[in-house]
Amino acid sequence: QDEPAVLAGYEVSVQMWNAGLAGIPGVTAERRYPSEAGQPHGRTIVTLDGSFPKTRDEVVSELWERNPRIAVSEIETNAFALNPQTLETGEDRIVLEAVREVLTSAAKGN
Repeated sequence: QDEPAVLAGYEVSVQMWNAGLAGIPGVTAERRYPSEAGQPHGRTIVTLDGSFPKTRDEVVSELWERNPRIAVSEIETNAFALNPQTLETGEDRIVLEAVREVLTSAAKGN
């Protein structure tokens, strides 16, 4: 594999997720580096503040119950991570659409 190209692709996913989740009330999406295992790539950390109407666990559960299932890493008490490393080409957009839908629906009170 061309490791620099792979890492650049991961970074594109992280930046897309951060931009796509910006502006949702009560939600912050930010890039953190390195990965949870110390691997040399970024990931997106989604943090729900106290004003967000659902808990992190409720959001994670909703993502898991979707079709296709969206698996995220639970971190801290109010945050979860999106890791591009396990995705196939184009699946980062599926993840973004699912996470955005769950978060915006909750933020609107649905």
